Formats: sequence, structure tokens, C-alpha cells
Amino acid sequence: MTEVESDPVAVPELKDEHETEKPVSEGGSPSLEEGEGDSTAEVEAKDSENATGDENNNDPPPSSIEEAKSESAAASEADKLTKNPKSFKRNSSSFLRVSDLDFPSPNETTSSDENRNGSADGDEEDQLSHFHHPSADPPPGMDKDDKEKFIAIGSHDGVSTPIAPVATQKLAAFGLETALNQDMWKPDRRTQRLIQKAAPEQDWIPHTFSSGGLSVGESCNFYDKEVFVWTGTFSHDYYGCDLPAIRVSGTVNMSAEYLVDLLLDSSRVKEYNRLMIERKDVQVFVDDLYQEKSDSESNPFGPCVTKFTRATSKPPLVNRIMVFNNLCHAKKLPDDSGYLVCNRAIYNSKQPEDEPANVINSEVLLGVNLIRHLRDKEGQILPNKCVMTNVNHMRSPKIPMMIAKKIGTSAAIGYLNDFRGAAERLAAQKVEG
Repeated sequence: MTEVESDPVAVPELKDEHETEKPVSEGGSPSLEEGEGDSTAEVEAKDSENATGDENNNDPPPSSIEEAKSESAAASEADKLTKNPKSFKRNSSSFLRVSDLDFPSPNETTSSDENRNGSADGDEEDQLSHFHHPSADPPPGMDKDDKEKFIAIGSHDGVSTPIAPVATQKLAAFGLETALNQDMWKPDRRTQRLIQKAAPEQDWIPHTFSSGGLSVGESCNFYDKEVFVWTGTFSHDYYGCDLPAIRVSGTVNMSAEYLVDLLLDSSRVKEYNRLMIERKDVQVFVDDLYQEKSDSESNPFGPCVTKFTRATSKPPLVNRIMVFNNLCHAKKLPDDSGYLVCNRAIYNSKQPEDEPANVINSEVLLGVNLIRHLRDKEGQILPNKCVMTNVNHMRSPKIPMMIAKKIGTSAAIGYLNDFRGAAERLAAQKVEG
């Protein structure tokens, strides 16, 4: 594929891992080698000159020295942008599986805005695999599976790709759909019994698969000590379809805002996850969940939190440390009913120099935290109480399926109860204060 920049603004190019790197200029951007084609901006400029050259062979000089300097500076800046774009290389980019995220084929063409969102902007002949649209070509070090598709999310130096905002939107849509798709989930016996016992007009538990907010009556049973559990499988035949998924739901005595802020703060992860050794934010692309930043309009991701995280955990029944490298994307629900946090494994992530020996690199195939307000019959949000619904779909190599399922269920229940414990400690601190 010919590497051509699609806009006058500099667009990074994605190299295959076996390509030779171009020389890098002093400013950190690759310089063009001799014989390389003109950028789009330069081609357009030359076409304009050819079209008007016969009519205007001798352009009039600038009216002043100041104008000449201004034109020269603008031309120099444009030249830097077009000749020295930042470069994406396969061996220093992180990738995401997207086969189940409903991306259109790169060959599909349509004038509708909906399908245009399936790939990044730019002329079709200028678009690059992984960088502008998904590709079956796997990340470095992985075997090819024609069923699977990948995109590059960002480089190891923290620059997102043009397709990354599209991918996070599709991941969020798929995560919300999975959490609310009642057809794929089967409750355990206790959950089934409690749902049948609950009063639909009073209690929230019969409505966890409903979209939007959750309302309760005056005599609501909040089930503050219960964790409702479902198991399910995905209907697709992509990677991990043979592995069971776990869905849990329960109330937490925190506001939805406080809970999502706690969940996203990696420095506080031990306050609610007893199995976690550490979690770090490796790269933060945007941190603007409440649209408070001055550059919100220019942010291609919109109001959200999007970052790469790296977590280490030591679950029971496993004698080795488990490592998770994830894309984390959080957003406010469009109907103001709460918040959605989605996680999925990334591949070819930047590895730390102090990587522990003998670790198990585990994969979060899909992680969802759906955090919703509880409202009374007048529509007022109940203070310090919300409903948390989590979906866990994971793969841990070298761990037998029976043990993995047992760990997955107990970990999902313990995870929600740990948030309840954090809420109790927070309430106690407020009383003491």
C-alpha cells in the first residue's frame, strides 16, 4: 500500500515491523528520504501553480517586508507539518481486538455518516491497515487468525491513532449492549428465586436489564447484602467465545459519581480490590469525563476517560502473578442515568523494565462496569446509593477451565463486595471527622 498523507494536516504513517525506519530529525520526527513523493499539501500547491502559471508568470512581490516574513514563516510551519509527521510503527504500537465490534469492511463504501464512522477520515487509497481501518494482520508476535481483526489504538509514546476514537465508541456500545442483553444471561438459583420474590413496582432488581435509570418505590428492598449472579456465553465465534462470562449486580452505598471516580483512580485501587497488587496508568489519552477541560471541543474522543492501564493481581488458587494490560474507556451515559466503564486487553503494549519473572499475561476480553443512579418515585436521585452491574469475560492461559470459572465467579462477587466495604469505611471516616 502506498503511504500517502490523507490531509494537508500531518497524518502519521503506520509501518510494518520489518520496514526500515526513516532517519529522524532533531525534533523527533522522521525526515523524508530522497525520492519520496510529495505530501498532499505540496501536491495541491503545485497543481495550483501549474493552473495559474501561464496567467501569472511573475507574481507581484509582497507589499512589505513584514508580509514577506509572515508568508515565509507560515510556509516553513506548513513544510514542517507535511514533511515531518509523527510516525507509527507496528513494533511500537498497541493493538485492540475488534472482530466483535461491528466495524464495516474496509472495502465497504457508502455516503452515510453511520458507515463513515467505521473508519478514520481520509481518501480510501490513502488509508492504512490498523491505522485507519481494521486488519486481519495480527500484532507482532501473534499468529494470524482470519476471523480476527485488529486496530492500532496508539503508539508507545502516547499518541492515539485516527481510528482510536471510533474504536472506543464501538467498545462502549458493545459493552452496554452486553450488560443489558437478558437473552445471553442465566441467573443462578438464588438470584432467580430473589428476582421472582421481588416486587416489580417497588424494587430495582427485576429491572437490571432495562436501559436507562432505575426507580424504586417507598417500600423498596435494596438487597444491600446480596450480589446477584448470572453466567452467559457469547453467540459469536470469535476469540474467547468458548469461555464463560460472569455478570453480577448489586447496590453500593456511594453516589454514582463518587463510585466511578474511585474506580478510575489507579492510585486508590487497593481501597476496593483486595486481590490487586498494583495498577498504573501507562498512557492517558484523555481525562475529561465531565467535560471540564478547556480543549474539550478539540478532543477527538469527546468527554470521557481513555487510557492504557497495567495491573498486577494475585488471585487465590494461583501461585503466580497475573498481569493485565488494558484499554480503559469511561463515559457518562447519554440519558444521565449514570456511567459506563469498559475495559479490553491490548497487545504489544509497552513493557516495563522491571517486569516480574514467571508472570501469567491474562486477557480481559471484555470488562464492563455499569453504574446507575437510583431514583425515588418523584424522580429524585437517592443520595449515597447506586446500582453497580459488572460483566467479566477473561482468559488466563495455563489455568484449567474449572479453576478459572471458580475464580471468575468468586472474584466477581468479591469485587462488588469490596466496593461495599470501601463505602462503609468512607462513611465511618465521615462520622469520625
